[in-house]
Amino acid sequence: MAAVELNTNKYQNQANELSQKLWAIANDLRGQMDASEFKNYILGVIFYRYLSERTEMYMAEILENDGLTYEEAFADEEFKPVIEEWSLSKLGYVIKPQNLFRSMIQKITSKKKDEEKFSVEDLEKAISDLVGSTMGHESNKAFVGLFDDLRLKDSRLGATVSDRTAMISSVMTRVAAIDFDLQDSQFDVLGTAYMILIGLFASDAGKKGGEFFTPTGPSKLCATLAAIGLDEAKTVGDCTCGSASMLLEVQKHLTTHKVGHFYGQELNATTYNLARMNMIMHGIDWQNFDIYKGDTLKNDMYGDDLKLTVQVCNPPYSLKWSADDKYKKDPRYSGPGKLAPKGQADMAFLEHMIYHMDETDGRVAVLLPHGVLFRGGAEEAIRKYIIKDLNRLDAVIGLPANLFHGTGIPVCVLV
Repeated sequence: MAAVELNTNKYQNQANELSQKLWAIANDLRGQMDASEFKNYILGVIFYRYLSERTEMYMAEILENDGLTYEEAFADEEFKPVIEEWSLSKLGYVIKPQNLFRSMIQKITSKKKDEEKFSVEDLEKAISDLVGSTMGHESNKAFVGLFDDLRLKDSRLGATVSDRTAMISSVMTRVAAIDFDLQDSQFDVLGTAYMILIGLFASDAGKKGGEFFTPTGPSKLCATLAAIGLDEAKTVGDCTCGSASMLLEVQKHLTTHKVGHFYGQELNATTYNLARMNMIMHGIDWQNFDIYKGDTLKNDMYGDDLKLTVQVCNPPYSLKWSADDKYKKDPRYSGPGKLAPKGQADMAFLEHMIYHMDETDGRVAVLLPHGVLFRGGAEEAIRKYIIKDLNRLDAVIGLPANLFHGTGIPVCVLV
């Protein structure tokens, strides 16, 4: 018990320190652009630092017996292709020595007059090189478009290259000063940073925050319920995965922490990128996850055949959807003979998850508004179908109001 308490304290301290540092960065960017936009710069820089440090750790490990630094090995014409191949197969990308976060910070902080100075264009090129290194490789699916929200040419960062350089340099040096172990996958750096940034500003980011991030309590409850009695899970999915916090939470509640493959789908482009970043920052290899971008209800990117061991989900509540007659032919929704109403797609998300349950040991824990328990019409027909015909529902747990950012409604967990 003491060890658990110690860890909780450690992560709380890390979160507190992160909060202070993020506040300082946010103040630098304040007035330039809306908080919901500049959080993308902060999260993007944190993520780039992580990828860079991961490269350095991996290179130190594989070059240990050769007595070479990464810089020396990369400069060797014979060694260079081998190292790039190693990096691609293990990490999925290549960061050149001159593009390492540490190398750029040295250029930013150097006082020597004869040394080349850092420019925002260096970071642009570094990101372009990183994503470019994945082209033609399977890992491209995990990295393509990943830094799209880090718009380094945006005039709101500064009118000139030197203005933008000053602004990004400030963000980078402050991120460099944050003292946390980026390799500690138990501390959700990106997820925590995201929540802190939403909390700091009651702006667009705050209003929309609830769409993307399930608070820790409900997230843990769903993961615990879905993973009960499981040592490992072949597949884990979340069809409205947001920043992937709930997907990652499931892994913590499996006895061996082993997951064969993660699946997720997310409509919002920024959050889709955040989800992929979060998977990678939690040490999930690019081979072991597929996060798809798209509308789950309209376009099931899992395909007809994918059946999942564990599913957790916190879909957007009472979402409007088309409820077009064509969906009566969709195998996910065809059973009850009625479609979820246009103004409330809650039941459609539930049907999607039930359709993708593994026949032998599929489990679902989903957070939904209380209304799904008693509303009439089509929803009543779907409820009856799920309970009487399919016999899928095991438990209903009522939760209090005001658990979520941006909505005060009471919710329930369906298991």
